[in-house]
Amino acid sequence: MSRTAAVLGSRAWLVMAPGTLALYVPWVFTRWRFGPPLFDGEASRWLGVVWAVFHAFVLSYEEPTERRRFGAEYARYCAAVPRWIPRLRPWKG
Repeated sequence: MSRTAAVLGSRAWLVMAPGTLALYVPWVFTRWRFGPPLFDGEASRWLGVVWAVFHAFVLSYEEPTERRRFGAEYARYCAAVPRWIPRLRPWKG
């Protein structure tokens, strides 16, 4: 077996094993039904409230503080990097 195949297999196992232990094994014993918990109205509402508070904090405190601290460098960074959606390529600022 090549080293690359061994490394990829090890990484795949490290990703799959916790999910197997945390989800599949309890399901085998209890047969509980899988259901998306965030489709529940109450959970979705609280998730929205938490996101709104976090967003307000970033807009009202964090970004103005960084603008004062770093000035034009932070303004260039903000122009090049989206606020919430991650970039697929690294920023070369």
